[in-house]
Amino acid sequence: MELEPKVRDFIDYARVCRLGTADLQGQPHVVPVCPILFDGKLYVASEDNRKVRNIRENPKVALAFDDYVEDWSSLRGVIVFGSVSRVIEGGKEFQPLQAAFYSKFPQYEPQAGGVNEGDTVILEIEMERISSGL
Repeated sequence: MELEPKVRDFIDYARVCRLGTADLQGQPHVVPVCPILFDGKLYVASEDNRKVRNIRENPKVALAFDDYVEDWSSLRGVIVFGSVSRVIEGGKEFQPLQAAFYSKFPQYEPQAGGVNEGDTVILEIEMERISSGL
């Protein structure tokens, strides 16, 4: 999906967004994640936990990006609706994405244990629809 420049820049700048998943019974689960845009695609790194288990059952996701300010006339946000198209567990595709995460979030390695093959997966999100309040 081709993003409008202002939407692409807003998502690319975002330090955190909220990722919503649901299991097969429809039970929702929402967590903060640190996203990257890489080669025009959206990625999130994660331990193999509840959100990843939900995604393996039901790949549909929503990501909410927002910029909250006390002056509500200046609120901005983007919601991405899509599906996880791939769960990358390692290999040649993993390393450039790992480097991109470390570039945007240098604290990943020293403070969160890193984005490492074997204990982290990288979720590639196919953006299907965008709702923008920019």
